[in-house]
Amino acid sequence: MKRKIILIIICILILTLSILGITYAFMKPQVEDEYGKSNITINACAKVQLKDNGNTINLKNSYPMDDDMGLETEPYEFTINSTCDNCVGFNLYLTSLNDNEIEDNNIHFAITSEEDIVLVNEILSKTTNALTEFNNEELKELDIGIKGKHKNIYKVYSNSIPLKGESNYKLYLWVDKDANNETMGKSFKVGLSVKSYNREMTYADVCDPSLGACQIAQKAYENNILFYHDANLKNSANDLSYRYSGASDKVNNFICLDNKNTGTCETDDNLYRIIGLFKNEDDNYEMKLIKAQGATATELGDGNVEGGAYYGKYTWAYEYYKGTNFNNLVSYRWNSTSETEESNVNMWKESNLNKVNLNDFYYNYMIKMAPYLKNYILKHNWVVGGFNLGNYSFKKIYDYELGVNRLKSTDKKCYTQGSQSVVRECNLENDLIYQDYIGLLYISDYIYATTPKFYSSSVNDCDITSSSYNGMLDSNWMYLGAFELSISRDSSRESYIRRITSGGGPGYISKVTDGNFIVRPSFYITTDVQFTSGDGSKGSPYRLSV
Repeated sequence: MKRKIILIIICILILTLSILGITYAFMKPQVEDEYGKSNITINACAKVQLKDNGNTINLKNSYPMDDDMGLETEPYEFTINSTCDNCVGFNLYLTSLNDNEIEDNNIHFAITSEEDIVLVNEILSKTTNALTEFNNEELKELDIGIKGKHKNIYKVYSNSIPLKGESNYKLYLWVDKDANNETMGKSFKVGLSVKSYNREMTYADVCDPSLGACQIAQKAYENNILFYHDANLKNSANDLSYRYSGASDKVNNFICLDNKNTGTCETDDNLYRIIGLFKNEDDNYEMKLIKAQGATATELGDGNVEGGAYYGKYTWAYEYYKGTNFNNLVSYRWNSTSETEESNVNMWKESNLNKVNLNDFYYNYMIKMAPYLKNYILKHNWVVGGFNLGNYSFKKIYDYELGVNRLKSTDKKCYTQGSQSVVRECNLENDLIYQDYIGLLYISDYIYATTPKFYSSSVNDCDITSSSYNGMLDSNWMYLGAFELSISRDSSRESYIRRITSGGGPGYISKVTDGNFIVRPSFYITTDVQFTSGDGSKGSPYRLSV
């Protein structure tokens, strides 16, 4: 039995542009031989490359074969390549000609990855007929490319490539093993076409989609409660982070950290919330968590812990507090009451709260309660930049805490308490970067937890409960309604630090040894974690694999 299958290669490339609406532009291939070997530029940074190395699929003496034999035939290769600052997606189509002598239902095809993993393996006629996805002008171009008249256009594969990436594929085509005798001595011709388009970045572009941390974050991204902070998000941090934003009852980002795999949390004190996904110094993502409500003395230690920064029972603003453990809340200072020079500076590395209560007592409490966390909680470089008093935009606060101005050259002097005229030289790298497991929230973490419509706002040292903020607090899942310590310093004085007030503003404290503030520990976990159950709601929090 003799059958002829001729694969006519044409690349019809359609670029989607968002300029005064959606437009389409064809880009013709540079044909190097009769089968249309092509290397087509999408734009300055991306291209579709079809390559056959001189071996086209032209099965003039083919015969019916099963899948195993079909996948042993000579494939046709194509590559999607991008060096863009935006992501690229593409659809692959196979077009049968109207003068074919073999019906589409007798043709089998397969697409594999470069590593020979089978991505699609199907009878051609059983795939989606995408004739309606081509307008009249596109169909004319397609007919010119295949040097004939189209009959059916099948969408056989769709995929995407990330920023500055490449994906290689192989296409196999053969006569199906169940083809009947009517196909003997007849021919079949098919054209390959590609539509490529710019697409939005998804979580899978930055995080291995096989990891549980990425899977739950992808859902949040799709539900518009997790926002990608790049230049396209107006007034964002622009640090390529992903941050949960929105009202507390709308943001399902709860995790229960106890020693169980499933079920509700036995106590709200074991609940944490995902702040987002952040890049570290090695350009890898880490997931950042914060305690859902204020920590207790059982977790952080009380006045019996030598060297700690414990103050006493927390008593402020009961009517604002949104947690469930007010009667058990205790308060802390940023540092102890010692009057040594080191105890009065706003350098996190000198903080007794940091060294004793958080990274000794609390860390060991967590590991003892749930030993598996020792494999998940990461040692992190906590950068403690700071901003001066006054009104600041969200982006400016971020830049002075963690962004371009965090170690700014004009801030090489550290102010002595109470005077800007008395200074000492300080080493920014040593003074403002401290490596350990546990920290606190940044002011920028807090403000970017509100919905993006407020990112253009400016905040000051006062409360933000006034009507001028138009519901900013109601749209911020991180607002807890308590006087709360942050890790952030105020760079106008050596002893000034930043706090969150019960009214919601990023106020300041003029002395690191002043007390009566709650603490919510914050830390980073690896994205290698696997999630076993839960939907992220408070009643059904995510659970880590124990």
